[in-house]
Amino acid sequence: MFPHFIEMEYRFMRQERIDLVITDISPIACAAAKLAGIVSVGISNFTWYTAYRDLLDEPLLEPLYQAYGQMDCFISLAGAQEPLWGRKEHTQAGFFCRCPEPREIERLKSLMKTDGVEAIVFFALGMSIQVEDLTEMAMWDDESCLFVVSSNMAIDRKNVLRIPEDYTESQNYLAASDLVITKPGWGTISEAVGLVKPLVLLDRGVFPEDRSTAAALEGRHPYLHMEWERLKTIRIKEALSVLTDIDVNLASGNASQINLQQITNYLFGLLDHRERSLAMERGESCQSEFPKGESC
Repeated sequence: MFPHFIEMEYRFMRQERIDLVITDISPIACAAAKLAGIVSVGISNFTWYTAYRDLLDEPLLEPLYQAYGQMDCFISLAGAQEPLWGRKEHTQAGFFCRCPEPREIERLKSLMKTDGVEAIVFFALGMSIQVEDLTEMAMWDDESCLFVVSSNMAIDRKNVLRIPEDYTESQNYLAASDLVITKPGWGTISEAVGLVKPLVLLDRGVFPEDRSTAAALEGRHPYLHMEWERLKTIRIKEALSVLTDIDVNLASGNASQINLQQITNYLFGLLDHRERSLAMERGESCQSEFPKGESC
């Protein structure tokens, strides 16, 4: 299906003398790394093989399956429902996200929590919804709420604040919010979990990874799952009240950084193993077993 691209990637890896390949989650990288004799690590909550499994016939899926089968290690992120990828090792990791900056959060709150604003809503549906549908949402009429949206979202209301186009640390806006409305994408959900913000998720229906990620929240994080027709009529205060009453075992505030540190330690362990293997080839004495990294 993609031998030309595998060859190109292989040549790049050899030319640049790559020590470790980390992918999220390109099948080409896995196959090229195997060809180049470089350890590959996949890290994701899904693969394109499982994403297309319900849509394509098996002969079309087979090249993806074969490519992912050449992956050496797979770090399965929260919510993943995947085959046991990883020829040498398969491990798991929980939700993690970028750290917000406390002083910036306070600055944003003082900017947004003006007189009359009772709730700040981080609205991150992206391109999931057509513009004409967005304007029909009832929530915009609630002037006690301020809605934080991306810079390119086509909605003009006085209670809508766009994140500046050149502002890269959007997790600060999420951390300053009271509620997150989003599609079930792993990144935004992970930020909401890590920053302990209740969630309202759009049920897109057709994406298996959406269902798997939402299932990972069950009993662990307050969330509501809504189809579009219901979401159009959402009342923010009512949703917040319902979410507050959901009984969950919330992760600790530093769980995200613990998970991230475990992943980092695991990857450095793989690099350390490579150095020890090279030392053995030079005749130096050291152990060379493939490392069993701590479970992420």
